Amino acid sequence: MNDRDAAIRGLYRMLRVCDLAGRLWNSVQWPDIPKPLQPGISILIPERANPALLSACLANVNAACREVAEPCEVIVVASGSPPSLYSDLVQRHTGVRWIFSEAPLWFGGAIQLGLRAARHDWVYLLNNDMLLDPGALAALLPWRAPHVFGIASQIYFQDSERRREETGWTICREIDGMVEILDEVADDDVTVRGTFYAGGGASLFRRELLARLAQNCSIYAPFYWEDVEWGACAWRLGYESLYCPTSKAWHGHRQTNRRFFSEPEIDRILRRNRLIFHLRNGRCPESLEQLRELLRQSDGDSLAEILRMRSIFKIAFGRLRNRSRWFRAIPLDSTWQRSYGSSLAVYAHDSDVFACRNQSPSGT
Repeated sequence: MNDRDAAIRGLYRMLRVCDLAGRLWNSVQWPDIPKPLQPGISILIPERANPALLSACLANVNAACREVAEPCEVIVVASGSPPSLYSDLVQRHTGVRWIFSEAPLWFGGAIQLGLRAARHDWVYLLNNDMLLDPGALAALLPWRAPHVFGIASQIYFQDSERRREETGWTICREIDGMVEILDEVADDDVTVRGTFYAGGGASLFRRELLARLAQNCSIYAPFYWEDVEWGACAWRLGYESLYCPTSKAWHGHRQTNRRFFSEPEIDRILRRNRLIFHLRNGRCPESLEQLRELLRQSDGDSLAEILRMRSIFKIAFGRLRNRSRWFRAIPLDSTWQRSYGSSLAVYAHDSDVFACRNQSPSGT
């Protein structure tokens, strides 16, 4: 037996043990009842060595904040660059709270640092290559509710000729034995709908719950699929994620990531993290051969990264944690099929949403 085969066997055993232990742990837990949250939002922007891009982003954020009749704060987490690179922006945007890190932080690290500094109960995560519509933030606020985890803005590409691969309205399905996430185009630009997850590039989140769910997601570094796991875990806990199409943002697709990674490498990381998400959250392979079949879909570099001992333990810990969260009030398919009128109050109350039955599903 070679080292790779031994690692695959070890991963398989740990996945099976984590499913069993998760079910046992789940039987003695109940979901938290959310506490009332206060008005106000924090806008959190991760930034990496691109002050020109950030300048345009901040100008639009300031315009959007002026439309909000609640306290707002803007936090920029700038990492991997000296503060002097931002001296002009600091002078022009005196109301922004700046957090500088000499060490480069990728998405997850920057988000966690910013969440610890945020003052308000709701946090809007915004990529530095996003441009907000003036009404984007105000449109989201009426949809906050005790049972809501995240509210996604509608996303357009800044390049209007590009096919809309990213919209903000997401669904989940299984293809060839692995979880797949798709962004769909809704049939109107008004109706607020459920969504499988709210993306981390332009969405409003319940801060305390996000801070909990964002822990122990370093295996997804440098980027992609962390926010999918947040949404999946929140759903298991009985929370909803929503898509609000009247809140609009325009995305300069991959403008930040392309400064540090080639397109092929970005695509490789995306595929690798999809597999990691499946191993931590999806249907457990029923046999060692089925796991091998899943892993055969990976390239050599990704497989080597996944089968490192540290990665295997992170996958196992994530699966154990996520398998113990089975308090879902909403069937999976309904997460993106529900639609709403003018208020969530007529659809759900705390006692309805959190009177969840213990369930033990086999997959996501």
